[in-house]
Formats: sequence, C-alpha cells, structure tokens
Amino acid sequence: MRKYRLSTFALILGVCVFFSLRCDRTILPVVDSSEQVIDSNEKIESNETTDNLQKIDYLQGNTVARVIIKVFDNHSAAPISGAWVTMVGVDSAKSDSTGTVVFDSVKTGNYMLSCTRNGFESIMDNVRLAVDSNSNTVPVVSQSTSALFMARRGAAVKGNLYYKNENRIYPADGATVECRSTNASIAFQRPLVTTTSDDGKYSFSDLPEYSTYTIIVLPFHEGSLTYKQAARVSLDGRAVGDTLSAGDIILEKDVGGTFIVLNHNLEAFTKDDSLEFEFSEAVDTDLLGVDSIYVTLSPGGTRILAELIWKENDEKLFIIPFDGAWDASQDYTLAIGTIKSVTGKPLDNTDFASYDFAPSTIGTLDDVEDVRFRVGDSDINKVDYNTGSISLRWSPLENTIAYQIYQKSSSDSLWLFFNSTADTIISVSTTEQFNLGKQIQFIVLGQNSGSVSSFENATIVTVRDQTPPSLSGSFTQAGFDNSGSDSFDTIDIPISSRYLPEPMDTTDKPTASVIEAGYVTGRRLYGDTLYTVDPDNCFWTWTSDTTGIMSVVIDSLQNGAYDSLKIDFTSVTDWAGNKPDTTIGDDAGYITIQTLP
Repeated sequence: MRKYRLSTFALILGVCVFFSLRCDRTILPVVDSSEQVIDSNEKIESNETTDNLQKIDYLQGNTVARVIIKVFDNHSAAPISGAWVTMVGVDSAKSDSTGTVVFDSVKTGNYMLSCTRNGFESIMDNVRLAVDSNSNTVPVVSQSTSALFMARRGAAVKGNLYYKNENRIYPADGATVECRSTNASIAFQRPLVTTTSDDGKYSFSDLPEYSTYTIIVLPFHEGSLTYKQAARVSLDGRAVGDTLSAGDIILEKDVGGTFIVLNHNLEAFTKDDSLEFEFSEAVDTDLLGVDSIYVTLSPGGTRILAELIWKENDEKLFIIPFDGAWDASQDYTLAIGTIKSVTGKPLDNTDFASYDFAPSTIGTLDDVEDVRFRVGDSDINKVDYNTGSISLRWSPLENTIAYQIYQKSSSDSLWLFFNSTADTIISVSTTEQFNLGKQIQFIVLGQNSGSVSSFENATIVTVRDQTPPSLSGSFTQAGFDNSGSDSFDTIDIPISSRYLPEPMDTTDKPTASVIEAGYVTGRRLYGDTLYTVDPDNCFWTWTSDTTGIMSVVIDSLQNGAYDSLKIDFTSVTDWAGNKPDTTIGDDAGYITIQTLP
C-alpha cells in the first residue's frame, strides 16, 4: 500500500513539473525601457552593460526579445572583456567581465554585428530575430544568444625566396609575396602583401594567432625569364609573439613557352583607380580584337565601355571605365582571351579567363553628412499632418558601397531597419505618420564590405508636422431674436470639418467675441444696438478633433440678431502644436457667424 501511494505521488509531481516546463516555454523576457527624446542633429550616446544583469520581467505574447552576445578568445575560449560590440540600429556596448553584452527589447528583423578590441582581429557577423515557430497561441520571439570569436594579433611569419637558373640559386630581389590568413571563424578581407629584400628575405607581422597562413609568390620576372612557385606553402600559426619560419621557397623557370601577368591590382584598387597589369613580355597590341580583353557587369554579363591604355613598350596595361570611375556597389568580371607577346608567345591566362573583382571598400567610414528631407520633389522641408511621402537625402560618403536607413516613429522605442540603397536619395511613404502630433526620425549609415559608419555619432533627422493649419470661414445662423420670450434661449451652432480641415488639439478651446453691427435698410433698423451677446454666455464643445459646437445663450426679451459672432481659434493648436496661420488674411484663424433672427 505504501508503494502504491508513493508511486501516485511521484506521478502527480511529474505531471506538475511537465506542465510547469510547458508554460515556461511560452514566456519571454521583456525589460521596460524609457524613450529618450532627441531633437534633430543630436548625437546618440551609447551605454555600457554592467556585470550585473537587470532583473527580468516576464510577459506573454510579445514581438521583442533579449539578445545576448558572448565574446570569446578564438584559441583559449576565454571570455573577452572590453570588446566594443555594435548591434547596428539598436545600440553599442562593451562586453563585461564574462564577455557578455545584452541588448533588451529588440524587435524582429536582421541585424549586423561588429566587434572590435585593441590587439584582436575585428570581426563582423549577423543575427536574425524571428517569431518562435513553437509559439502556437501567442506571437513570441525566440531569445537569441550569439557567440563571437576573436583572434589575437601578433604572430609573425618569415622566409626566404630564391630562383633557380642553370642549377644555381639566386636570391629573388623585389618579388611580390602574399600571405592569406584563415581559420574556422575569422578571415582576412584580403591578403597581406610585401616584397622581398635584395637578399630574398620577406616577413609578415601582426597576424592572427593560431590561424592557417598560406604563402603565395606571384610570378617573378628576371631579365627575359619568368620564374614561378611550384606549390603554395601552408603553415599552422602559433601564439602571439611567436615567429614561424616558412623556410626557403625556390622558384623554377617557366619553360612552357608562355608569357604571364607579373603583377596586377585587382585585389586592391578603389573606384577612382584604373586597373593595372604588368606583363612579363611586351604585348603585340596589333593582334588584339574586341574579345581579347573586356570587362562585364556581374551578374548579367553586360559589357561596359572601358578604355585600354598601353604604356612602357606595351608591357603595362591600364583599364579605365568610360565614366572615369568604377561603381563601388557593383561587381565586375574581367575576361582576357587569347593574346600574344611580340615574340609570339601566348599568354598563360589560366587565372584571368574569367576573373571576378570589385572596387576596394575596406576602411573606416566617416559619418554621413547633410542628411535632410524634402516633400516630394520640391524644395519644401516642412510636412503637414497628411503629407503622404517625403524624400530623404544626404551627401555622398567616400569609400561607401551602400547606405543603411533606420527609422524610429512615435510608437517605437527602438531604431528599426527601414531600407538599404546605393543612392543618396530614397523615397519614404509617410501616410498617417504625422497625425495626432506623431513624428518620425531617421538616421543614415554608410556601409562598405568591411564596416559600417558609427551609429553613436549618426545625425538624427526628425520629421514632424510644422505647418500651421489654414483655418477661416463665415456663414449665417438664424434664431438670435429672443425678444418675444420671457426666458433665455440657447442656440447650438455646429462647426463642421469644412471649417476645421485639420485635426486640432481638443484639450484647448476657442473663445468667442461679438461685434455689434445693427443692420439698417431705408428708415428701418434691424437688430438691437443696445444688446450684445455676452461672450461669457458662449460655450464651445468638441464633438471630434475636426468638429465642434458653439452654444450661445440669448437673454430673455433680447434681440441678438444682425451681429457678428467671431470664434477665435488663434490660440488653439493642431495635434503637433502648430497654431493657425494668421498671415493669409484679416480673418485668418477665425470663424465668423452672421447672426439672423
């Protein structure tokens, strides 16, 4: 009997734990955050995380989540403190003593991460937040935890380079040597390049530790002969401070009866540079045709118009696009077909039959300047409550292939990614963005293949309704003669949206004034010049933000007809705080009612 009771208790306990765990899966951490009001052209300030994480409040059914970034040493797996982590469009912070950075209340979307620290190789990565596919009843976002691995810089490689001719070994003076460094999580954007000294020595320093270093020697030209590397040399890197020897590399004479490209700048040129090639022998340019050397767009294969300039007895070639500059946001393909040297040798074009390349955009980016907006294609830089679109513009930024635009509306507590463009202008739909006094803010960041301009120093452009409403009008209203009644009378005068074309702030009310203007025709006087409606007996009631009622009390036995009742809206603002425009006429900002019996 005891065993049966114990088993029953264990079963009940297990069911409770199961349902407890099932419930825990549907709740997400949400941390409240206050929104800081920032005016146009202010700078965003970054906050650093502390070692102690804040207490988490849990709430069901949210589309925001916590993003946790952990930064580790690539070799030792030890946490890295003091690494500056930027989640573009959200915030930036330094990793704490556990290598952790936390970004709270991040909405769904794709975000770029960058991580830098002195003494380490900088890295970039991406993180994606999406609605949890397991959330069947309420929309929730999966919490994201990402690990970033950084390699210390400071390892070195050295070696010697020789060429062999007639069974004798000579030091290769001025040869070009590349070092390409990779490991499981980090890669150089492009190889490091150096040249050998007169005794054939070369070295590379400040390499990431415990990486694979590949040593590549470009074809070496000595006299009329060309020498090539038989096989690339790969080395397993060591720790910071260690110098690894690549040994002796001996270049062999090229006896294939071909000539080669000795040097080129396809891996390291900017949009304003020409492509440069140096051949081991002079090229017979008289034999060149339209398909010998050309450049196409990639993808697509469309040929571009480019000029080929030959120099130094046709041993050097410079390729310049017809417009004078390469498109930094465009990829290209170089095609070199069958060409011959002046001695009749064919070109060994194994590497250049189809060579993909793009202008170099590596390097630190400045801030995007002169960010501004216009209404449509005009020069107007003010919107009203119903502006449907604006164009956002900025000045070009050097070394940029694209621009990222982030926006923040009145209902957002975070900056959200809006769009990306290679142009310096973008159209933005703003339908219903400015009603009820709402505003929208933008920042523009430059982007290249290695970095994004500083989010912390980005200029904020605030777009809000700053256009005074146009408000005026007049009409007649009967019922103001109460001379035949011994009790007061109240007249309700409806004011429609025809006279209030823009939503107004209903926490303010207009005032009323009455101008005595008895009407005379022939010898008969209409109205009572001795009685004027008391403005204190005029009461305004909002029925919506574009309609209202002015209630007017007429005293007993009095005639308030043939006067002018003016409703003064000059101190009433729209939802954005703009008072009516009083410069467009004498009655601007007023609604005038001509009273009739």
